[in-house]
Amino acid sequence: MEKYKIHKAFIISNQELENEHVPIKIALNNDYHLYISEDIIFESYINNEDAVHLLGYAIDITQPNDSTFHILKGILHETLSSKSHYVNMLNGSFVIIKVKDGSIELFSDAAGFRSPYYTLDLNVVSSHDKLIGDLLNKKKKYQRINALDYSRYEDVYKLVPSLKLTLGSGTERIFPNPDLIHHRYQEILSEMKKHVKNLNASLSERDNKLLVGITGGIDSKCTLALSKSLGNRINTFTYMKDIYGIQDKRARQIYKNDKMIVNRLIKNINIDHEFIEFNVNDVDEEYSKDMFEWTGTTFNHPIAEKFEKKYAKEVEDVFQFRSVIFSNAKFDYPKEYLHKNLSFQDIYEHIHHKQLQDISFEKAIQLTHEYFERTQTNIETNNIIELLDIIHIDSRMGNWHNQLVKETDRVMDFFNYLNDRKTLNLLLHLPHEIRMYNLFHKDLINTYWPILNFFEDNGSGTLYDYERNEILHTIAAHGGIINETNMDFDLDEEMYVLIPKVNLKDTQKLKYKVDIKREEDGLLFSTYTNPKGKNYISVKISEGNQEQLIDIVDLSNGYKLLSNKLYEIEIIYHKPTTTSSWIKAGTLYMK
Repeated sequence: MEKYKIHKAFIISNQELENEHVPIKIALNNDYHLYISEDIIFESYINNEDAVHLLGYAIDITQPNDSTFHILKGILHETLSSKSHYVNMLNGSFVIIKVKDGSIELFSDAAGFRSPYYTLDLNVVSSHDKLIGDLLNKKKKYQRINALDYSRYEDVYKLVPSLKLTLGSGTERIFPNPDLIHHRYQEILSEMKKHVKNLNASLSERDNKLLVGITGGIDSKCTLALSKSLGNRINTFTYMKDIYGIQDKRARQIYKNDKMIVNRLIKNINIDHEFIEFNVNDVDEEYSKDMFEWTGTTFNHPIAEKFEKKYAKEVEDVFQFRSVIFSNAKFDYPKEYLHKNLSFQDIYEHIHHKQLQDISFEKAIQLTHEYFERTQTNIETNNIIELLDIIHIDSRMGNWHNQLVKETDRVMDFFNYLNDRKTLNLLLHLPHEIRMYNLFHKDLINTYWPILNFFEDNGSGTLYDYERNEILHTIAAHGGIINETNMDFDLDEEMYVLIPKVNLKDTQKLKYKVDIKREEDGLLFSTYTNPKGKNYISVKISEGNQEQLIDIVDLSNGYKLLSNKLYEIEIIYHKPTTTSSWIKAGTLYMK
């Protein structure tokens, strides 16, 4: 990154400008001009005094091989609203500027990869808040950008991706579409599959190098599955902090787990993959300073620098698939929201916790109301989850995430299969339980690359793990073993084995219990017979009103279990701490 050189930049203003970052000037109408950087992708359709300009790239999800010329021509002859075709059906990474009858309208891609900034008087729009700040000598209020629709400068705001702006006039909400017909879950899946087919057909015609980032999560696994038909054009990578440079023990373990999951995945499906490890301090100081100056972010400067060096000779921008938008298909809210009667208090608390935690709750409420007014967010709704989803798209994706992707603007552009308003509208209708269990992701993976469902995500096991546990639970149930609490189950020839999952540092922190109800008589016993081990472990056996406490050594003589009687069994460790050998001592057998 050249010092003080900004990439993929533009600014629209009614003032005459001379700026080294945006040297190319295009007249929009008698009052406004568009100024762009030399590296921005720019195409136009012009009809007399009217025109449509595209900054970036756009794909019609209904017409896989439709030309940019035809798309821009269609936009010129269409009224731009939440119901119009091109507002809803365009995927990509773009800002579209429409000039008709002297009026200038603009909007961005659905998730805001290219969401611009605007001044409160609606007379200046720019890709970067700093361009506006420098041009108008705006006061800098914040060092970083991470909340609602704020920029770093006074009276400069993010044009969230759900808004269309008319220069010098006003804004209009273009998402969600109030006329969208309701879809059942299977219908949503069917629509999504049509879009994926068309998008892959479009991507296959492009010359850009295609990159998919893989982590231990299900989002990137879903992206990998959807892009499978593109074959060996897809390159995968994983960037990770140097594990041994991470001080926090829990964070270090998460990174280790992620790396293990990714390693297992790439080795078993044999894909072209690169691990990129970095130290957070491993970045040129001047480079990082300039990056922060233009983006207000400090997220991945070392990776951005590595990518710039790696792809500097690419003629076309590298397309990096951003999996983060798939979070809109998950239930990233507290589990109690599933069944709680939510209110606006929950909205305020959620925004305060996620975005405005540095200020008082009362101030957060005030700023939230002002945000709703600026973004024309419909708060006259009982569907609080849908409202939270819309806020997430506009503020989290359209502002915070939008700034992160600017870090690699010199060599990259971005793509996601969900980045059109038709799809995001459909996701608002996804049943919450489907989202909670990531079933949408798993159904898509099952369609395009089923084996990927076999591999675990961070926080869950593989399908093999699930099936194995189900089989063991079934076998245990056949033996009358039910309601295990902190107990593992195993088999020893024809005997059932019950193993306590002991917390060795605090044996009494957990209860180790199991219920047994057999169809035939049986025998419960231990195999621990060392008399020196008495008074360390007891087994409490309850049946009806009867209760016995038996030492684990004495239980080696056996305890008869009668058929059709419900027994509650609890293993009790008398010492607060113990060693792993005492897990074996506390193991019970049944035959």
